[in-house]
Amino acid sequence: MASRQLNRRRLLERLEAIKYEPEERKQDEFEQLSLANTLLGLAKINHEQEYEACRGVAQHVLGTVPEPSDDELGEI
Repeated sequence: MASRQLNRRRLLERLEAIKYEPEERKQDEFEQLSLANTLLGLAKINHEQEYEACRGVAQHVLGTVPEPSDDELGEI
């Protein structure tokens, strides 16, 4: 009985060529994403500083801001 050998080149030639078609984005949408992703880094603001700044603004506007409970922090 003759053994069959795998001809990888022939198998690859049988595959359909992959066509890459990138999704088009609107230019202003791309610019907004770029700015949003880099703004905190440019301002050298970490997540904790961002939280404190937002909390400060909310406290100024609302007068009081409740502290998040441990249960609420666990759900994030």
